[in-house]
Amino acid sequence: MSPDSTIHLDREPSLIFKMGVRGYHYYQAAWKPFTGQQLTFLQEGENTDDCYAVAVKARCEETLAHQIVGHVPLEISRYIFFAIHHGCSFRATVDQSTPKTSPITRGGLEILCTVEVVWDNSALASVLKGLVNQYSVDNNEKDDSSEILEELGGLLNNAHGRR
Repeated sequence: MSPDSTIHLDREPSLIFKMGVRGYHYYQAAWKPFTGQQLTFLQEGENTDDCYAVAVKARCEETLAHQIVGHVPLEISRYIFFAIHHGCSFRATVDQSTPKTSPITRGGLEILCTVEVVWDNSALASVLKGLVNQYSVDNNEKDDSSEILEELGGLLNNAHGRR
């Protein structure tokens, strides 16, 4: 398992998509994003909130070390985690340094970026493309969480009514 999955610049991307780096409201004191800034992904299997969490890292200006500045959205973190585990490389580039409100119910801020993916396995790259494009910033500007919770509530009510 590669802990840090940085793209090799001599390879053509298999997939490009847009996403918001979540958690800027938490990391904004330490991270000052700028347009064009390069970001990398790191699996965070020990994360207690999401065992498939993927941290986003950027170079800190003060120390020149890479530090966590946010996370891949929960909606796609499982797919990205799996892809990294199976040899896929990712690189994200900040598109907009001004944060936008996260589309999730609990709120927060995110930084928009473009993600480039390189994966030798074209069949899995194609599957990944279909999965992440459902949640790409370009394709999903609305918050689906309340609809999902409502649907789950209906399923739970039906399950309790059948007892």
